[in-house]
Amino acid sequence: MKKLIFLTLLTFIFSFASLGLAQTTTETGTASTVTTTKPAKQHKAVKSYKKAKAKAKAKGVAGAYAKCLNLEVKNLTKEMQSKKRTALTDYRNNLKSATSTQAKREARKNYNTTLRDINKWFVNAVKEAKSKCKSTVTSTSTSISTSTATSTQ
Repeated sequence: MKKLIFLTLLTFIFSFASLGLAQTTTETGTASTVTTTKPAKQHKAVKSYKKAKAKAKAKGVAGAYAKCLNLEVKNLTKEMQSKKRTALTDYRNNLKSATSTQAKREARKNYNTTLRDINKWFVNAVKEAKSKCKSTVTSTSTSISTSTATSTQ
């Protein structure tokens, strides 16, 4: 029984392997062969061109939005890191001054709560920065398009 299962499995594998390796088919009524090929992989130059094209599209309003948002998030990240450093320093000081296991657990609990609060603050601050940058870019693009329209008239 085991040999039969093994032979069936081998037959199954070899049949699929032979089907995968067969790359020629013949047309009915003729002796010519038609070869099937796999689609060619894109070259790196094509991929980099597509990326450059996407970046070019990102310039303008979207590029200004991205620059504004990057600057805001960079500043927020620095502030978040300093808050986390302060929280860690406070936690270490509280841990050193803790005399019982319960006090150490409480210090750890307070530290985790502080980290959660900092992360919530960061998420909300990023949302505010997104809306701020969006409104700034929208008002700037509107004023630019208005000034362009008046200068062309």
